[in-house]
Amino acid sequence: MTSKGAKETLVSRLGFKSSSSVSKAEAELEKVRKENAH
Repeated sequence: MTSKGAKETLVSRLGFKSSSSVSKAEAELEKVRKENAH
């Protein structure tokens, strides 16, 4: 899970440079955060 979380973080950071990637990265981050909350 840790490696996946780190991967999502990298994707989100790199995604901020691209508008289309940002929306997808944010959606993925929200999903991961909700899963981690449980």
